[in-house]
Amino acid sequence: MKTLLKKYNEAYRNGEELVTDLQYDALLDQYVSENPGIDESTLRSSFMEASGNITHDIVVGSLKKITHGDRELMDWVGKLDLFVSAKIDGLAIVLKFSKGVLVQASTRGDGYTGVDQTEKLKLIVPGAGANFTGTIRGELTLDNQGLEELRDTFDPTAKNTRNSTVGIINRKTIVPDQVKLIKFIAYEVVDSTLTRQHQFRFLESIGFNVPVHCVVDRKYISEEYLAEKYRKFCLPEFSPYMVDGLVLCDINWISENDVYYPSRARAYKVNNEVLTTTVTGFKYSIGKSGKIIPVVLFEPLELGGTTVKQASGHNYANIRDNHIHVGAKVSVQKSGDIIPYIKN
Repeated sequence: MKTLLKKYNEAYRNGEELVTDLQYDALLDQYVSENPGIDESTLRSSFMEASGNITHDIVVGSLKKITHGDRELMDWVGKLDLFVSAKIDGLAIVLKFSKGVLVQASTRGDGYTGVDQTEKLKLIVPGAGANFTGTIRGELTLDNQGLEELRDTFDPTAKNTRNSTVGIINRKTIVPDQVKLIKFIAYEVVDSTLTRQHQFRFLESIGFNVPVHCVVDRKYISEEYLAEKYRKFCLPEFSPYMVDGLVLCDINWISENDVYYPSRARAYKVNNEVLTTTVTGFKYSIGKSGKIIPVVLFEPLELGGTTVKQASGHNYANIRDNHIHVGAKVSVQKSGDIIPYIKN
């Protein structure tokens, strides 16, 4: 299973989707539960870029995920006033500035090292206002207009904003006119004593775009409210970028340095796309533990601009109990991110 997880992760990092984020997390949770004593953050980082050429000054962590309908959702947010922002589906990047000048840009990588992308980022983010010195985290992404321009001028086969962004940034050669189509959306000032809400205000004051956001009083918070807020943030008039969830954090939260998973922030996901297709066959892989993992093949679907042709069957019992066979109709779901799984 670890080999399969690594395969899925590498594909995602390279802009190719084999399986959905919710499915990936479910497999990861299963692996962790079957291997007690494994540190999840260390395990996740082992699947990512292990040989980045830039070492981050602090841990550039990630967010634990909560999905709509999980009991943990209301248990976690029910007692908090929240700062809520759109989660941009892009490529995570870390930028360093000295007196307003961009001096280094690197991918997040495994949270400890990343790949140098300074020359490309100088075409996207020439500098920061107010002679800012420090480090800023954010996402790189094409907006909807940029994706259309990319299709019209360079690549008519470009499917979605994230895959296209990853392809442009990871390409060894720099194509300036394509790189300049990418936008940088800032969301964190590293090593700041400001709350996230006030960080957004500061970032805007020095010339950066930030995700659409709002403050929510705890008395209004419910699953339905958060799902509606997510749907609203996805609308083009609120966000011209692909949004794949919400970032929820305690309104008083100040970023925790050198922590892979911050304790007072979560990524919120909503199941929002289900399509039906026909099973065409099966293939199998063998995990490191020796377990046989079935993969269900089906007629291609377009989910969020991604062509999906297969999904994990988990195990033989799941295939048998759900009567999944050649010719069967299955519902395939995309949950915010881009790893597909069979819903029913």
